[in-house]
Amino acid sequence: TKDPDKRTNSKSIKKLKINNIKVNIGLTRNYTLLNNRFFYINNKYERSYIKYKLAVTKDFKIAKSNYDSKWISNLFSRKFSHLLRFKSQAILTTYSTIKYDDPKLTIRLNNYPEYKNTIIILDSKLEINLSSKIIKSAQKRKIFIFTMLKNSKKITKLKKLNCHIIFIKSSKNYFNLKSILKFTYKLGISDIMIEAGGKLFTNMYNNKLIDELHLFISPKKIGKKGIQMYSSNKIFSLNKHQTQLVNKKNFK
Repeated sequence: TKDPDKRTNSKSIKKLKINNIKVNIGLTRNYTLLNNRFFYINNKYERSYIKYKLAVTKDFKIAKSNYDSKWISNLFSRKFSHLLRFKSQAILTTYSTIKYDDPKLTIRLNNYPEYKNTIIILDSKLEINLSSKIIKSAQKRKIFIFTMLKNSKKITKLKKLNCHIIFIKSSKNYFNLKSILKFTYKLGISDIMIEAGGKLFTNMYNNKLIDELHLFISPKKIGKKGIQMYSSNKIFSLNKHQTQLVNKKNFK
């Protein structure tokens, strides 16, 4: 498989051919792409590689109407989720997720670094609670907060707590996700795992920004009152041209 980096692309191949050495290209293409997927996406799009993790019920709900979602996954799938965190450079979440779940977003496995991940928060109006578990951990890891609101008092308080505030201009009332992922890549973040809700998932999936989807499906059902995984009036189905099943596991 050819190196996508323009600085080295095909140079070694040309040298081998000049010396009359037969070159076969693409023999291990799928293996190479899978094992170097961060690098290929980074190089091709100049943005961070995105892994999105969602736990859903059999009827594709992510929570009850009161936002309770902790009962969907089980002990074994949660352990696997912590391994996914360990294999990720950063974790991205939203103000809404922090408001309703107040997650720690740590790695809770024996002999693993608890605060390994850089945390990225999307908070358009800078409403995050200063006493949330994530903000309290700012002395132990890097926390970047993307916002559209220049709330100087709140920014000052967050900076004192060791948070990094990044102001994003927007003519519309929502984030330009592509711009944010290009910004995170410039920060040196090659891959991000997202732990958030259906609205962000819908936006990112529709904009083809999800490179890897980890979908945990419970046999339980919530019913019509549950919160949808895909927040749109359209019926959701994974696009075959956009999605390829790489692995499947049972957590029992």
